[in-house]
Formats: sequence, structure tokens, C-alpha cells
Amino acid sequence: NTPRGALPSIPGTPPNLLTLSGGCAFAPRCPIAMRVCMDYSPAATAFSATHECACWQFCRERAEEIVREGGGAR
Repeated sequence: NTPRGALPSIPGTPPNLLTLSGGCAFAPRCPIAMRVCMDYSPAATAFSATHECACWQFCRERAEEIVREGGGAR
């Protein structure tokens, strides 16, 4: 493993972890948030044995399906 430097920060105030509602905790301050992000938490998507992320941008097809159906896992 080699160091890659500091991670970029997301502008805005982090959410209050005691009052999290449905949806992605980053959605209110994410520049690429979609409608589904506000209501549904994304599942983790594995990119390799050591890397994964939880973002609707990486599973757009499922996000669009949830919006069309008006449901899904919250």
C-alpha cells in the first residue's frame, strides 16, 4: 500500500449522527445527489476484494428502478 494523500472534503456541515433520517447521509451536501439519494440509503457496491462504496451513482440502474417503483429498502 502506498500513501495517496489527503481525501478531498465535502463542503457543508456533516449530518447529526443522532438524528439521521432515511436516505444517504451525504445527500444534502453532495454535488451529484439524485432524487433517490434523499429517501433511500445505498447498498455497498464492491469494486474489488478491498474496495467498496455505497453511492447510488455506482448503481444507477437500481436507483432508477426504485424511483420508478416508488419503493425499495430504506
